Amino acid sequence: MNSTPSIQCALPYCRSFQEPQTKTSLTLRITAIALGTILLTTSLLIFLNVSFLSHLGTIGGVSFASVGSISLLLGSLLKQVRNIEIQSFMKKENNLKEEGSTTYQDSLENEGSTTSQDLSEDDEPEIEHFSEEENVVGSNRKEPEDNSPPQPPVTPTVSVFTPNIQREARTLQQLPELAPPQETKIHSGYGEFILCSKRGRTITHTDYTQAYTTLHQHSLSYLLENFEGEELEKAYGSRGKNLQQEIEQINSDWSVFFVPRTLYELTFIHACIEEDLQAGAICPMFQFHTSSRHNSDNGDYAKCYSKELNKVLTKRAVCWHRCKFNDAGNPSDEKVVLIAHQINQIFLEMFAKTNTILFTHLEIALQEEIAYLSEYFGSAKGEELVDCNEGGPGTNFQGNSSRGIIKSLGIKTEAQKTIVSNTLALECSELAQNHLFLFRGIVFENDFPDHHNKPYSLSYGSSLYAGFLYDGGATSFHYMRQKDLDAFVTSLPISEVKQSPFYYPVSTTVCQFYGKGEIFHGRSRSWKNGGKPGGLRGTGNKWQHLKSDISQEQFLQDFEKYYREHTYSLKD
Repeated sequence: MNSTPSIQCALPYCRSFQEPQTKTSLTLRITAIALGTILLTTSLLIFLNVSFLSHLGTIGGVSFASVGSISLLLGSLLKQVRNIEIQSFMKKENNLKEEGSTTYQDSLENEGSTTSQDLSEDDEPEIEHFSEEENVVGSNRKEPEDNSPPQPPVTPTVSVFTPNIQREARTLQQLPELAPPQETKIHSGYGEFILCSKRGRTITHTDYTQAYTTLHQHSLSYLLENFEGEELEKAYGSRGKNLQQEIEQINSDWSVFFVPRTLYELTFIHACIEEDLQAGAICPMFQFHTSSRHNSDNGDYAKCYSKELNKVLTKRAVCWHRCKFNDAGNPSDEKVVLIAHQINQIFLEMFAKTNTILFTHLEIALQEEIAYLSEYFGSAKGEELVDCNEGGPGTNFQGNSSRGIIKSLGIKTEAQKTIVSNTLALECSELAQNHLFLFRGIVFENDFPDHHNKPYSLSYGSSLYAGFLYDGGATSFHYMRQKDLDAFVTSLPISEVKQSPFYYPVSTTVCQFYGKGEIFHGRSRSWKNGGKPGGLRGTGNKWQHLKSDISQEQFLQDFEKYYREHTYSLKD
């Protein structure tokens, strides 16, 4: 038996004509071939010597005047052959449908469709394999002799779910004017806190480690895991004030200031690219983490990791590629704490001469980071780092290439710069004091969390660049930057987030930098008893975090309400 899997065709009736021919069909074919031969011979003689042909009068019993009649007869015979074959084929096809054979439309209903926006970079398309016993397109199985009477054509049925909520046309709202006044001091918002000394002293790694537990206990990640409802909203809204008080209790010289998440991300990206530019190559630790030979389940992983890192640090002053997480990550991991401290140091240098950090200072800092990435985009120095087999920030921020595993994330056009600037304003706004944000790039009006009466999980970023190191294909800005797609943000009241149709990731900002897979970024959930939603590939059983107790009808109504009332365009 041939074990080669058959391949389904995208057309329900796209099947090669290999069915046994009927006796009538065979006879007509032989007759048509004979007449065709006579006609071809006659035409050739006409071309060679028309005058000679006119004296012959007849050729093989066929008069010259009858050549046209022969042509008409030949065409008629061929048409009859074609009709007989089509009738025979349709008869067999109808029988196949009654037997329950798999068609392309059936497979769509059973599996759903997945767009690139909803797959992580490591996701692979699933290929259906059919045995020879299955009567599908491309099968090598011989058809049985069919003596049954002709059956009327069977129209394939398409399961269409029509919920109580109607699929009315949506209009994506423009982002309202949310930016605070330029001279406003931003005490808190959607972002991170930087530890500093009131007297300008150095924050050592020992200092930062001592304060880290307190810093983490006021992070969004920690609050989501330990509070909910009104208590969560209260803790989140007052975290800047509470954190300042607790930090001063540890050391009266210490203080904290707020940095919006987008600025925090771009600053880290800048540092990653500079590390590779100064070394003239992609960091070996990045290559270590992306190599299939180095798996964290391997008993020799820790030994190999230490050996490789030590080699890197003999040639590089700093390494930003120390981590990689296929899950939510561990915020207490010493590598995560070290990275957080190094980022902290960059911001202390950035604002060393600024006594009071105002919104205008944050905007200026963001524009400097945008300018850096815009200059790097398409640059000759960046070209030296581009490797379509490696990816990473040095490659993905350099241009628009889609070769190999490259996922373009760069900032160059005014529209792309506007998305980033609008996001910073949102993160510093009053709305950010009690709301969380999910970012997505796709055609807004066609975005739905269900497919053929089944839940379909949509992918969101909790920021513009979460996952940019190892999973560029799951990074929201990769899609938002494309001119033919909408770039939008959905605002979730923090008190409602756990009861909403959306899963908001509980991993920290730093852990999400190094995330890969399905856990580190946001998604739409599955409704009650909806089962594993479509749109997930390569996750195995890792989808329990997407379960909800919301009924199907309520789930779809809530989702539509969020999209219509709490979703805004980040493009002007």
